[in-house]
Amino acid sequence: MGEIVLTECGSIGFCSIGTAVMVHPDGTMYGQVMPEDVPEIIEEHLEKGNVVKRLALMEIPTDQD
Repeated sequence: MGEIVLTECGSIGFCSIGTAVMVHPDGTMYGQVMPEDVPEIIEEHLEKGNVVKRLALMEIPTDQD
């Protein structure tokens, strides 16, 4: 697995989704993410390449697709 970078930012215009996580380079956005969800996102998405469907809001196409 590569490097993980955590960046805090202000509103991205989706206040109703609570805490959001954007995974790059594939463009998957997760919403309503709680601290206890982070290990699942790391293991399933970052390590295994599986989107965590229960938290996924959208997948934004990137040039790497």
